Amino acid sequence: MSAVLKSPITALTLPQRAAIALGAAEHEIKLHDLVKASANIVAVTNGDGRDEAHRAAMRLRIARTTITSTGKAAREDATAFSKAVIAEEKRLIAIIEPEEERVFGLRDAWDAEVAAERQRKINAERARVEAIQSDIQSIRNMAVTAAGKPLEIIAATIDVLDTIEITEARFAEFVVEAAAARTDTMQAVEVLYRSAIDARDAQVQRDAEHAAEAARIAAERIQIE
Repeated sequence: MSAVLKSPITALTLPQRAAIALGAAEHEIKLHDLVKASANIVAVTNGDGRDEAHRAAMRLRIARTTITSTGKAAREDATAFSKAVIAEEKRLIAIIEPEEERVFGLRDAWDAEVAAERQRKINAERARVEAIQSDIQSIRNMAVTAAGKPLEIIAATIDVLDTIEITEARFAEFVVEAAAARTDTMQAVEVLYRSAIDARDAQVQRDAEHAAEAARIAAERIQIE
């Protein structure tokens, strides 16, 4: 990378540049001489003294106003130079800024597409995992759904559980969790099935007992009659 070249003026400090603009090196000795020249005027006692004081004061005033005028001119020149620098700065920037923005736009578009693709993969992975977890949860819910249902529905639930294949193609890295869910659910549904059979057998026995009791009562009535 090439170094930025500086002119002898811009290499100076700001106080040094200000001193050059005002001609400080040239005028400073003269200013001290003017101050020394009027140092012996300590009082005005007559007309000649008044004239002497007037001449000395005018010389001092002219020196002061000259410095003021020089400073004002330097400031005006500096202001005009500053405006010219700003204008030239804008002109040069206008040459390159559009291309800068265009190339940054290409980079930003690439970054945005990479980020979007990354997000799409994250969303797809989330959806995949959620679908598998939902599938496993549906297996677990079969025991809850079968609770309190007739024996035929419970038996059908067992048949459905028997047909469920626990494979990596379906459950991927959650295959162990899915197998455990089916085993636990099958055990729970089998408990429901046995309870339903016991309830059915108990009901059959109660019905038989009621029928036998009804028959006994009927026989006794006939015998009495």
